[in-house]
Amino acid sequence: MSLYKQLWLSIALMMSVAFIGSLIVSSISTKRYLEEQLFRKNIDNVSSLALSLSKSDPDPLTSELIINSQFDTGHYEFIKLEFTDGQVIEARVGNQIYNEAPRWLVQLFPLESKPGFAQVSNGWMQIGKLSLSSHVRFGYKQLWDNCKRLFYYFIVLAALSAAIGTLILGIIIRPLDKTVEQAMAIGERRFITTNEPRTKEFKQVVRSMNKLSAHVKKMLDEESAKLDKWRKDSQKDGTTGLLNRDPTLGQLRSLLERDDDSSN
Repeated sequence: MSLYKQLWLSIALMMSVAFIGSLIVSSISTKRYLEEQLFRKNIDNVSSLALSLSKSDPDPLTSELIINSQFDTGHYEFIKLEFTDGQVIEARVGNQIYNEAPRWLVQLFPLESKPGFAQVSNGWMQIGKLSLSSHVRFGYKQLWDNCKRLFYYFIVLAALSAAIGTLILGIIIRPLDKTVEQAMAIGERRFITTNEPRTKEFKQVVRSMNKLSAHVKKMLDEESAKLDKWRKDSQKDGTTGLLNRDPTLGQLRSLLERDDDSSN
């Protein structure tokens, strides 16, 4: 596998781990924030609704109309009024299926909307207890939007990291390409020297290749000199400096053949 593929896989693995960790931390923080905001909203809404019921004639029929009117806005899971005499007026959502977020997100990070409570009174006399809870579907929508924004952010960040990493890797491994060319040149009996890079690891490799190239060149030069000396020694007598028998006969044979060619 090439270094570029390893780089891309490493970046993809690191960004995936970072994304999962960030998703968990961010989702937990967002979940807590949304639950706190929902609780505060429930307290404000139940106080406001209880005040409206207290100002009106809090008989069961009027209270039911006000509660249903408030519930029809679609922002509540339930609104419940319990009278002191035991009578109950309640409006509740029956279907709890949330389409604002995927099922896995709902199961991993369930939102809890703590209900708010308030007393409904007629003058100084308490007539009932009001409780309500806001719907969490809007919280799931915000949680899912946050996850999508985080995902897009990591995708862009991973692409930029991979592009920059590829550019930097190309600059870093450039001495490696020159080292390969140097090795091929040694095989062709061409001995070149490569400038040492700044990277410590590649610097050691290039330095070793330069030493190897110089050593091989020196060794081949020595072997070539020894071969030339051996050839000369094999052709001439070491004492007299005259050609030995075989070289002499070879030169004579060459002269005779030349004479034969010229005579023809």
